[in-house]
Amino acid sequence: MNSEQSIFLNGRAQIVEMLQFMEPDHKEVLLKNLRMRNPALANELVEQSLTFDYIERLSDHELRIIINYVQATIMGMAMKNVKPSLQRKILSIAPRDYAEEAYSIMTRPLQNEEVHIRKAKVRVLDTLVSLYKKKQISLQN
Repeated sequence: MNSEQSIFLNGRAQIVEMLQFMEPDHKEVLLKNLRMRNPALANELVEQSLTFDYIERLSDHELRIIINYVQATIMGMAMKNVKPSLQRKILSIAPRDYAEEAYSIMTRPLQNEEVHIRKAKVRVLDTLVSLYKKKQISLQN
């Protein structure tokens, strides 16, 4: 067996990783071209390549929808180490009680903080994908 035959490449995982770092315009062109040939694969790649920072691209209306489905404590934990501009955007859109609870969690130091932050971000992204599948949120900005 030569070395070329023993190398395993996971093309889908490489594409997902590439999409996470691409500029939004380039990403959209790539996905648009792929969507013409394989819409299911394009949608799957969009879902898998999402990062928490994508939330900043959502409209105020779409953010309100997510806020309705994500507990304030989870959102506060997910926002702990994101840009202050994104924190302000989410907190200003949320109802006052929700924003206060999220801010309280966001500013409170916790043990194993990084693990909790990662889990909270995954929960928010899972909600985002679920709402996308229900056609309540658009991921093609």
